[in-house]
Amino acid sequence: MKNFYIFLFSSLFLFGYGNLKAQVTDIPVRFATGNFITGNNVQGLAFQIDNLQSSLFNNNYYVLVQFSKLPDGQTQKELKDAGLHLETYYPGQAYYATIKNSFDFSMADKYRIISINPVPSFYKIDPLLQTAGIGQKIIAVSYQPSLSKEFVIQQLQKTGADVLTTKFSAINVVFIQSEKNNIAAIAALPFVTAVSLQSLTDKPLNYKAVGLHGVSSLQSSSGRNLTGKGATVGIGDNSEIESTHIDFNGRVISRLPFPVSFHGVHVSGTVAGAGLLDARYSGMGPRATIVSQWLSDIITNTPTYAVDNNMTATNNSYTAADDSCAGNSVYDALSNYTDNQMRVYDKVLHVVSAGNDGTYTCSPYPISFATIKSGYQCAKNVLTVGAMDQSNYTTAFFSSRGPVQDGRIKPEIVASGLNVYSTAHIFRYGFNSGTSMSGPMVAGATTLLNE
Repeated sequence: MKNFYIFLFSSLFLFGYGNLKAQVTDIPVRFATGNFITGNNVQGLAFQIDNLQSSLFNNNYYVLVQFSKLPDGQTQKELKDAGLHLETYYPGQAYYATIKNSFDFSMADKYRIISINPVPSFYKIDPLLQTAGIGQKIIAVSYQPSLSKEFVIQQLQKTGADVLTTKFSAINVVFIQSEKNNIAAIAALPFVTAVSLQSLTDKPLNYKAVGLHGVSSLQSSSGRNLTGKGATVGIGDNSEIESTHIDFNGRVISRLPFPVSFHGVHVSGTVAGAGLLDARYSGMGPRATIVSQWLSDIITNTPTYAVDNNMTATNNSYTAADDSCAGNSVYDALSNYTDNQMRVYDKVLHVVSAGNDGTYTCSPYPISFATIKSGYQCAKNVLTVGAMDQSNYTTAFFSSRGPVQDGRIKPEIVASGLNVYSTAHIFRYGFNSGTSMSGPMVAGATTLLNE
């Protein structure tokens, strides 16, 4: 009898354990506004197609699909062939997806789908749009890539939005201006994935670096002879440089009709100054060819320069984000634009400066932290460079640092960035006079500009 009860208890325990094991704990899907708990409606046998009606548009459901295990490439292809196309990934093992209304939802469990949900508008809207005055500010409306931009623009105009023309044309975003009371209607469109404030105006971020980073031995003919010869680097900044300084003569593809500016000359000299007037101030790639362009135009024109000029790296010492904490730590439309471009042009590396907000306290973080500038600096595929105080090899007091909003650590590297001398000092001040913060391509530049 005793053995019988032991057997019965063991059987019940194992049965219960099997059921518990079959259940998948709710995995929150992370949005900027907060965590969305999906409820595991497929895995819990509570899924009903009628609950997707709010997401149905032109015979497609625009929904969030969550998995117990992320699908591999083959599974994604099978899903697409069956009518379920996975598009944008979100932390929490979920994708925004487009599902044809002919899809057989009974197959969901086969592909380890645990939930299928419309995304409530609350999770699509930037919290700043809820609290701040909009006025004439630019709003970025992200949408599912399965739709054409022309169609999305038509639908947004029906809500009363004014569509803006920008140079950022190759991303699934439409930039608009709209009254605040229209935001909810825009977010309620099934194919819209996010509605957020967006700044697009670029602002510049503003002797011993070659030796400090051991670059001179790499440049030496008796060493690695890595001088940038045969390589082309793009410099996005605020100055025409071709006619201003002998250190750039004969190596500039000038795309910049703007007048001379100290910031642009200084950064260009740090990257690729030849050191002809004074060898102490030569750049990291003194024989590289320079594509000189106005600020972020170097990024938006990368497809052309990569093909026509074999440009393989860019230097970007500017930001488009708002000032202070309001413009920090956010992965936004510009971040996404840059990441998508680098996936297509995978031979190009965009190098960006982290920012100069290290003296700010952005609550709830301690002073200096969570101060990486939003936009280009928060992109996942770029190399974000912080400034180092070379007097004690610590991060410079003004240098921005992470984490970014989604938890990633930035910058990836720091390099000489305080009291940096460049050819610009000869151009502006004369020899051995003046100091400045440098652009990002300081340490690392020789590896980017190899022959």
